[in-house]
Amino acid sequence: MPISPVMVEKIRSVIVSETGYDPYYEPVNRIGEFVRARQLFMYFIRKYIKMSQLATGQMLGKDHSTVNHAEKCVNKFRLLENDYRMLFERIEVKILKALYP
Repeated sequence: MPISPVMVEKIRSVIVSETGYDPYYEPVNRIGEFVRARQLFMYFIRKYIKMSQLATGQMLGKDHSTVNHAEKCVNKFRLLENDYRMLFERIEVKILKALYP
């Protein structure tokens, strides 16, 4: 599947609507809610658009290792936190509807 700015924007808009935080926004200090929104964004970009870790990180002004860490955190929190898992599932359903109507 080719990388499309429209697809990236669809994923971003779902993340913003579900979390209330924009993954592109960089607060002065690391606030957990912003970090989690950004981590979810990175995870779904990698999963559905198949963008490399390097390209995903560059899009957000981050390093590829940050993207790798984000993916690990998302997988860990999905297993450990019920609220996070429910948020993840809601986001995934909405992303699938947005990308494949």
